[in-house]
Amino acid sequence: MRKNNFSFKIMNLVALVFAVFGTTLAACSTSSEPAPGVQATSLPPTQEPVGTAVPSPVAFSEDELKNASYTLPDIGGVQLKDGHFEQKYGEGATQVNQVDFQQMAVGDLNEDGAPDAVVILAVNTGGTGVFIYMAVLLNQGGNPVQAAIEQLGDRVQVNALEISQGQIELNFLGFGPNDPMCCPSQVTDRIYTLQNGGLKVASESNATATP
Repeated sequence: MRKNNFSFKIMNLVALVFAVFGTTLAACSTSSEPAPGVQATSLPPTQEPVGTAVPSPVAFSEDELKNASYTLPDIGGVQLKDGHFEQKYGEGATQVNQVDFQQMAVGDLNEDGAPDAVVILAVNTGGTGVFIYMAVLLNQGGNPVQAAIEQLGDRVQVNALEISQGQIELNFLGFGPNDPMCCPSQVTDRIYTLQNGGLKVASESNATATP
């Protein structure tokens, strides 16, 4: 009887050893170490998203400004179409408001990095006068928004128009004090700046045109 009890204890001890040995093998097989002959790999580091470049503001085209809206003294809001606006305000043949696009210049006027524009408009309200206006259009999110307007005179001829270093440089032929309406003789060089929502003359020089 003692011999049988001793054999039973031996068998239990052997079973316990195998159980412990099997658990150890299982733990080793689930370790993070790569198996022999297998090349370990690693995931690439997470890359920060590259920011999208902000496109530079686009300058207004001539076609865009020939089809823009303007606000003019004594007329109000006008919408040009292909550089022209016409509207009757009475029954008479001459009772017609007409606005015509003449020329333009592009450049930054308010130091925001966006190209603005200056437009020369010829306005006739039914009489003999053709009044020349200079309209300033600021670039607001790619849209031309009128910020100021200035009348240059009756039947003056704009020879040169430019935006340089945030200023409007204008050269035009106008009328001196004794000039008849047929024959303007005064050449004017004028520089404007945009201040507080209006145009201010920074400098001006006059000369008599060469016949």
